Amino acid sequence: MEVYEFSKTYEERYHEIHRVFVGAEKPLPASRVSFEWLVFLEKFFDVADWEGLWKIPQFRCERMNVNYPFHLPGTVTAVDFTTGVAEFSTNDEFLEEGDELQREYKVPLEQLWVGVEQKDSKFKADEAAEAVDSFRYFLTYIWLPWDAEEDEETDYFDKYVLMRLQLLCDMKTGKIRRSTAAHIRELLVETHRLNEIRGIVKEEEPSEEITDKMDVLVKINAQMNLLRSKLAMLQDGNLREIYENIHLDIPENYNSIIVTESTDKMSEILKLVQNIDSSRFCVTLQNALMTSNASDKIHIASGKHVITFREYFNSQGAISGVKQLKEVSRMNPSDCKSSLVPVICSELQDHFLIICNGEFTFENIIFDCSNVKYGFVCQDQAKLTLRNCVIRGSTKLSECGIDLKGSGSVTLSNCLITDCFYGIGMKSGTKVDLISTDIVRCEYGIFLEEDCDVTLEDSNFKCCTNYGIYLERFKSDAEIEEKEFSDLSQLQNLPGFQISGTCEGNALVEVEVMEIEIIDED
Repeated sequence: MEVYEFSKTYEERYHEIHRVFVGAEKPLPASRVSFEWLVFLEKFFDVADWEGLWKIPQFRCERMNVNYPFHLPGTVTAVDFTTGVAEFSTNDEFLEEGDELQREYKVPLEQLWVGVEQKDSKFKADEAAEAVDSFRYFLTYIWLPWDAEEDEETDYFDKYVLMRLQLLCDMKTGKIRRSTAAHIRELLVETHRLNEIRGIVKEEEPSEEITDKMDVLVKINAQMNLLRSKLAMLQDGNLREIYENIHLDIPENYNSIIVTESTDKMSEILKLVQNIDSSRFCVTLQNALMTSNASDKIHIASGKHVITFREYFNSQGAISGVKQLKEVSRMNPSDCKSSLVPVICSELQDHFLIICNGEFTFENIIFDCSNVKYGFVCQDQAKLTLRNCVIRGSTKLSECGIDLKGSGSVTLSNCLITDCFYGIGMKSGTKVDLISTDIVRCEYGIFLEEDCDVTLEDSNFKCCTNYGIYLERFKSDAEIEEKEFSDLSQLQNLPGFQISGTCEGNALVEVEVMEIEIIDED
C-alpha cells in the first residue's frame, strides 16, 4: 500500500505544532496537550472508513509473533478522539489459514499511515495524512512520558517545543558531536519503547510471560527514571559536556580510525593503511561509529561488520575497505563472501541500513541489505559517493537500494546494485551519476519522478523484471500516453538525461499529457 510520507524542516515542524496550540489557553499545561492534539485531528477525519497502513512497533511484533519490521494494510473503521485509539480491520488477503493475525485490532492513531488510494473520494487523505504525521512527529521527538508530571502553571509549548526542536537540529547538523547525538537517540528510542511496554503491561492480565505485573512495572519505572535524569543533562547545553566526560568515551588527537574485528586481518591492514601511527584502533565498526566524529576517516578490513548505528552520515566523512575491489560489476555471490571482502550489514530486520544527509564516501565495501527495506536513504542535501561497492538486497524484503529525497545526490563509480525491487528511487529534485555501474535483477533499475537529473556513462541495466529506467508522470503536450525505449541513448532527448559511452537496458516514460487551454479571443 502506498502511503503519504513527509520530509520537513525544523522550522516547518515548529509552525505546524504551533498551529495546534495557537488557540489554546495560556499557559498551556502538559495535562491539556493530548486534548488539544485530538481536537485538532478530529476535524480531518470526517468519513466513517479510510484505508491505512499499521507500522507495528517492535515490541508489539514480538507479542504478535511476527518479524519486525511488519507493515499491515487495512481499514480504519472508527477513531476514538478522546483516547486517540483507532479500530483497525486487517485486509482479507493477510488473514490466510495458519496466520496468527486477528481481524480487528485497537491501534494508536500515531502508528497508522494514511493510504494514498481511498475508496471514499470525499476523504481528503493528503490533509489527514499530514495532520497525523505532525502528531506522530510530536509524540516521537518532542513529548516525553514524564512531561505529564509537569506543574499546571508551566506553559508546555514555550518551555519544551523550541528547545527540543533546536536539540534535534543541532544533532543533525553536527553542532552536537555524532557520538553524543547517537547516544541521545538511543535514549529516546529506549524511553518510548519502555513506555509502550508499560502501557501494554498495565492493560494485560498476569500470564506466564508476565508472572508478576507489579514487579515488571516497578522495574520499568526505575529504568524510566534513570533515562529521565540522563536526558535532562544531555538536553542542557551547560551540563552536556559534564555528561560526556563522565559517561562517554570520546578519544581525541587521531587522524583516522582502523577497525580490527579480526586479528588475522592485521597484516592486511598494516600493508594498505598509510599513517598508521596516527590512527586510533577500534574492535568493531559499531564502536568506531559510536565514538567518532562525522568527518572521520574509517578503514575496515575484510570480514563481516554488523552495525545498528542510526546516526547521520555527513560532514565529509568516509568508510573504506582497505582492499580495493576491481571490476565490481562482474562480481558473483562467491566473490562477495565476507572472508574475502568487507561486508557491512544490519544485525536485525530494519527499515534502512545507512541514512545520509550530508557529504559522505564509501569505498571497497559490500553492503548486505537482505534484511532491510532500504539500503541507503539520502535526504536533505545529501551528497553520497560510492566507489567500488556492491549493494546486495533480497527480492522478498529490500524495497530500494538507494532512496533519494529532498535535493539528495549520489555518484556511483564501478558499483553494482542487485536484487532490490527498485535499484534506485528518485524524488523530484534529486540527482544520480552512474559511472561504469550495473543494476542487475531488480524490478526497476531506476524509478524516478520528473525534474530529476540522471547521468549514465558506460552503465547497464541487466535482467530487470520490468524496466531498467521508469520515468513516471513526465509532463508533455504529446498525444501519446507512454513511450518505451530499447535504446537508452534515446533518453538523451529528454530533459534531465545525459547518456555517454555504452549503456544497455530499456526504459519506459509514462507521459502525463498537458491540457492546453485555447482562448477564443472573439
